[in-house]
Amino acid sequence: FKDGAAYIAIKAGVPVIPVALLGVREILPRGSLLVRGGTVKIRVGDPVPTLDLTLNDRTRLSESLRDSILELLRQTEKPRGS
Repeated sequence: FKDGAAYIAIKAGVPVIPVALLGVREILPRGSLLVRGGTVKIRVGDPVPTLDLTLNDRTRLSESLRDSILELLRQTEKPRGS
């Protein structure tokens, strides 16, 4: 994760919404130019506010967003009904 999205969100004073995409590697494998058919699932997290942050907080915000996205990915690994 780079700090660019955090930088822009802090400068704009807008929240950042973490998003996890599942199934993309099956549709477009790394290094491939061939797009295959398939299903992509999107998991959307809760908005992360930035109003009280300064540009010095951008790395911490990036780390928080990374953690939020990893949690979204972990949630999808749990079997249904648990």
